[in-house]
Amino acid sequence: MSIYIQSVEKRLKRDIANPTKEKHETKENTEKEIMKNVKISVEGIMQGSYTNIINIKTDKTNYDGDDFEQYYVIKDENNNEIPFGEGKIGEICISGPTVMKGYFEDKEETDKVLMKHKDGKMWLHTSDYGYMDKEGRIYHCGRAKRMITRSGDKVWLTAIEEIIKTHHNVFDCCVVKKEDSIEREIPVCHIIFNNEDEKETTINELNKLIYTKLKEHYIPKYYVITKEIPLTEVNKKVDFVKLEKEDIFDNNIYEINGNIIVPRKGKTKILK
Repeated sequence: MSIYIQSVEKRLKRDIANPTKEKHETKENTEKEIMKNVKISVEGIMQGSYTNIINIKTDKTNYDGDDFEQYYVIKDENNNEIPFGEGKIGEICISGPTVMKGYFEDKEETDKVLMKHKDGKMWLHTSDYGYMDKEGRIYHCGRAKRMITRSGDKVWLTAIEEIIKTHHNVFDCCVVKKEDSIEREIPVCHIIFNNEDEKETTINELNKLIYTKLKEHYIPKYYVITKEIPLTEVNKKVDFVKLEKEDIFDNNIYEINGNIIVPRKGKTKILK
């Protein structure tokens, strides 16, 4: 089964297309009315402390009076649909008339995200991962590039970050992946403490918190103490790619003490 979006009532179409003097709506009010009638609610509910729930309920007719169906499903790695309520995480895929035809003059990138499945429909692969409950609500877990495989288990790095940031002694953090010869990939947390003197106690508390809220394999293998989380130059978002390239295992640059890593004299080393 898949869930689908259908558009607003014909009444709303008439009101927008033929506004009267007595019933004048501003652009802002019209948008609010559309959202009210379409009944698309993106609720900021945190499920399991880290997943966002998206509840989609709609009516049947679009603005032009034609019926259409917009499908949202969860697909596994073989593009098979995961049934409602199983709780299995897969990629969120979309099919319907509002899906793009492709990237402008870029067939290679288009072919990476638009694929025809066994059902004959063209599906947009969002690179967002989540699962559906029995009511057809989508629980968003994270982006593909923010997921790692640790000893065969999927680990969402943003899930770790959100829990760590709830601690009173954490100013900021970013969890990134590192390759590991035994576990394949491991989470490493670059962290800024409000009080570094309490770092050992805080890290122990964080590990217990993550274990309680998530699972053991979500616990970072290392904590890198830092003074700053780098941002990208263009949009000023956290530059986790730069942190992934940081050579935290160079003993000449970093001091490693158990699961705590500290740059020597504020130095860092970025691998190319």
